[in-house]
Amino acid sequence: PDSTNIVKKAGKVVKNTLVSLQAARDFGKVSLIASGQAGWRTLENPQSFAYIDLDRETAGGSVRAQFTGGSAGHPLRIAVGADLLSQVDDRQNYTNCAGTTPRPPATCPGNEDRGSQTVNQEERVRGLGAYVRGEYAVSSAISVTGALRSDQTSFDVSDRRQTDPALAEPPARTLSAVTPMLGINWRIGPLMSAYASVSSSFE
Repeated sequence: PDSTNIVKKAGKVVKNTLVSLQAARDFGKVSLIASGQAGWRTLENPQSFAYIDLDRETAGGSVRAQFTGGSAGHPLRIAVGADLLSQVDDRQNYTNCAGTTPRPPATCPGNEDRGSQTVNQEERVRGLGAYVRGEYAVSSAISVTGALRSDQTSFDVSDRRQTDPALAEPPARTLSAVTPMLGINWRIGPLMSAYASVSSSFE
């Protein structure tokens, strides 16, 4: 017999659009870089367990300022920046009626592969991060790097199929973390370096 994916006509049709813009400016020892982007994605994705329609909108931007100083023998670079990201998904799932025999009237009332709606919700994710990073040359052979980043990401959803307001708009959930990094680089020779670092991350 054919696999379930073949019977259910599993597949994917995706359309993506992305627009981005970046600007940079130098002010002597200080440089500024800013960027922004916006994206749109549509997904038609029949799978064995559901027929998925998804419309996604993304937007974000970042800004960074960098200072270059120190001396000729001990250069110093310090960067400070922030990132902002947003994603909104309009998700609608349906019963996949492809290959269903006989067709139950409640879930597959017509002749189309897309049957009754099972999910109709808007999912929103927003993230904000800020960081500071420094690099300093202790000598011509040894340099140290340190960084500290703070992130906060929130998730919330609106369920359009729910009639109970408490279930239709459940409380948002926010995750946050502060992640440090410290590294040291030893330039042993023109073609050889040793590097060690310790860090944590948030995803």
